[in-house]
Amino acid sequence: LKSEDRQYAAELLGNSTEEENISFLIELLFDTDYNVRVAAIIASEKNYNDEIIYALVDSLNHPIFGNRAHTALVKIGGKGLLTLDIAFYRTGQPTEVMKKILQIYGKIGGNMAIKLLWNKIDYPDKTLVSEAIISLGDCGFKASISQISRIKFAIEKQKIIEEYI
Repeated sequence: LKSEDRQYAAELLGNSTEEENISFLIELLFDTDYNVRVAAIIASEKNYNDEIIYALVDSLNHPIFGNRAHTALVKIGGKGLLTLDIAFYRTGQPTEVMKKILQIYGKIGGNMAIKLLWNKIDYPDKTLVSEAIISLGDCGFKASISQISRIKFAIEKQKIIEEYI
């Protein structure tokens, strides 16, 4: 198929509700043609499942399509949070992608995003702990006294670990 035909197919798939069409959309999310891939990313904002979300996560670190994938995941919103959390913990997930997932939580907001971010407070990587704290703020999170203590403890723990590295 010509790239124009694949682009048109991606645009049509955005309006499809047929589950069997998801596999075609996933394929188009990795197309080599710029316009086809952009159309597929935009279509995925409306027509998605867990596999589409994972494919978008795989594009987060792409120099050309990363920002578009980020925007699509934010637009998918709260319905994609649990799948994003699974992707966060995927073996071999680059730290930069994990950081972007936390930023997406912050932009989506809501109680589930706050809960998922709060669970990252004790994460071993200090850059991800810092990003989780920033994203909690983006969600409008207001810490209780005990939560403030836990945040301070997490920050202090990171400082102690740094001294021994």
